[in-house]
Amino acid sequence: MAYLPDYPDVVMFFCEIAPPEGGETGIVQGRTVYDAMARDYPEFVRNLEEKGLVYYNFLAENEWKEKFGTDDRSQAELKASKLSKKLQWLDDGRVKVYHGPRPAIKQLKENSKTWFNNIGTSNPTTPNLRHLEYGDGTPLPLDALKASLAFMNDHQVPHKWKPGDVMVVNNHAVLHSRHPSKPPRRLLVSDFLSCKKSRL
Repeated sequence: MAYLPDYPDVVMFFCEIAPPEGGETGIVQGRTVYDAMARDYPEFVRNLEEKGLVYYNFLAENEWKEKFGTDDRSQAELKASKLSKKLQWLDDGRVKVYHGPRPAIKQLKENSKTWFNNIGTSNPTTPNLRHLEYGDGTPLPLDALKASLAFMNDHQVPHKWKPGDVMVVNNHAVLHSRHPSKPPRRLLVSDFLSCKKSRL
């Protein structure tokens, strides 16, 4: 959720239906990821701290009209700006939606830093890689992306759900991901944003 301008401070999960196979929620401490990446890929981490990240996606013509509730491009741009988004109109009728730049590294109150981004949701071996770039529009290094994903995968703690389980996640300090599963699987999710932005 780091791509959101107002990200939640706390995320709470409740397991209503546990999947028969898979579906674990993997969690990993952001400080652990940051420390490892700063040690092994210092230039990459320095660029993340200085430039931030831009997340983007593409919407077909019918999709952006439905999403913004208008077929007027200027009105769509106005609505997007209120959501801290920017639009780039493409010749084929699609629109490229930019989210950011957003901070990619977060300072915690105890003078440590944490990995605070959505890199873990983009697999660099797939076209999803195209949906991430530095805040100045330059591409991210593939080797560093692969290393960060490998580290998070190797060091995560997977929680296997049982009906009635509750998980409360500090969204500033802990990253979470979903493992593939066989249906059915039903988790209820609530997120909380403090009235005064947390200084964790």
